[in-house]
Amino acid sequence: DGDPMAVYHEHGSSLFSTYRITLNNTLVSARTYASGIFAGLPTVAILINNGISIGAFHQYLNHKGVLGEALFVVWIHGVLEISAIIIAGGAGFVFGLGLLFPGSFTRIQAFRISAKRSFKIALSTIFILIFSGFIEGSVTRYTQMPFVFKTIIIGGFSGIGLKIIDLLEKDRNEIIYTYNSSFSTKLKKYKGFKL
Repeated sequence: DGDPMAVYHEHGSSLFSTYRITLNNTLVSARTYASGIFAGLPTVAILINNGISIGAFHQYLNHKGVLGEALFVVWIHGVLEISAIIIAGGAGFVFGLGLLFPGSFTRIQAFRISAKRSFKIALSTIFILIFSGFIEGSVTRYTQMPFVFKTIIIGGFSGIGLKIIDLLEKDRNEIIYTYNSSFSTKLKKYKGFKL
């Protein structure tokens, strides 16, 4: 019927859409994270593949002359969804870090530490994925929402996404500090962690 955003509102209830979308995004994020165990190479491939898919989708919308309208529909939920997948990719890199760069730890010790750290990061994406799935299944479907509301939602979620990335950057700096400090300092930093 000429509505390029009909996919968001023509099929099923918002509850079923939310469930299906959240499950899919969680599986993509989990795969992106878990594949980090293989030196991060599959994680890179997954992130590149998703980036190409997003770019191709936007280019198609541009070719059809509806990119401007589509951006303010897709990115209502896309800001959080894509941020969560990128964070999961970062967690995947941390996951493989212990095997590649054990520092003064044995590879097994370093792997256990990096697995624990990366799991905390990956776990932080669950709330983001549930919330973005809810937004995509329940809010994005209102494609005719006034432009000002779309802008406020996208701006607000962008701010939240940047704050999460800032918090993870502080954690990344702590990881670098930990790997660069002496063995005894590292053990103190991970008090309560059984090696």
